[in-house]
Amino acid sequence: MKRYVLSLMAVAVVASAYAYAETGEFSTADVCKAAIATEMMLELKIIKTLKTGDMPEVGYTRHDGDKFRYRCKVEGDRVIWQAYFPDRSAWGRWRNSSDDAVLTFQADGDQLSISSSMTGTTDTYAKKAFGKR
Repeated sequence: MKRYVLSLMAVAVVASAYAYAETGEFSTADVCKAAIATEMMLELKIIKTLKTGDMPEVGYTRHDGDKFRYRCKVEGDRVIWQAYFPDRSAWGRWRNSSDDAVLTFQADGDQLSISSSMTGTTDTYAKKAFGKR
């Protein structure tokens, strides 16, 4: 049993290191914020991190007071997201169907680029935009 627990812990450490290597200087929450900003055509500064980790949550409040919340996961260079629906108190579907936009990212030093197949745009964010030096 002890060996099994240690094996699981080792897998978790390796998975965390792999995720960090994939996102470079940026956390998965940073990648999520940038992906949602790009996909929703919003300014990065209005999107707040609500939860960190392997599946971070981010959100923002629109000028009319409506709140929006999203959860993301990173798979390779792809960012897959889902929205939270407060009226149903439930998460929506993951946006990874063939008809959904494909969001990809590339971390290069202190630059994070997000590309969206839906909008046809690529937005690039500097590390300092996330409050990092």
